[in-house]
Amino acid sequence: MTGKGVKPVHGVPPSVERNGSRRQATSRALWLSVAALFFTPVALAQAADFPSVVATILNNQSDGRIAKLEPATKQEMVNCVNRVLAGLPNGKKRFVVEGANYNEQEDRFGKVVKENRAEWEQKIAKGCGQIVMRGMKGIGHQ
Repeated sequence: MTGKGVKPVHGVPPSVERNGSRRQATSRALWLSVAALFFTPVALAQAADFPSVVATILNNQSDGRIAKLEPATKQEMVNCVNRVLAGLPNGKKRFVVEGANYNEQEDRFGKVVKENRAEWEQKIAKGCGQIVMRGMKGIGHQ
């Protein structure tokens, strides 16, 4: 498949032999590898980490209604909150995830759900409030 007078080079596809040098092919492959390493995982990790950060924050509550829920009900609440917050803009999710430590992430999470007249807190209450109320029925009345 090589042109006349061109010897095939081991490991280099014929199209590269015909259309460009090995150096260009190597440079292009290297750039694509670097791009894949640095850009794709960062975006995917941030998107994948937000639900984990939310779960950690909710599971570590030590006071309030969520803290008093049984483990199965608390997990149901975490899942519900993550479903509601799936609609949160990516920039807000990134803001929470990029907190330097748990305390900063928790603080940022609070700011995000309470901003704009507690828009997201209200959405969480509307979408998940029944879980908390159902879980609270047995608490204190045993």
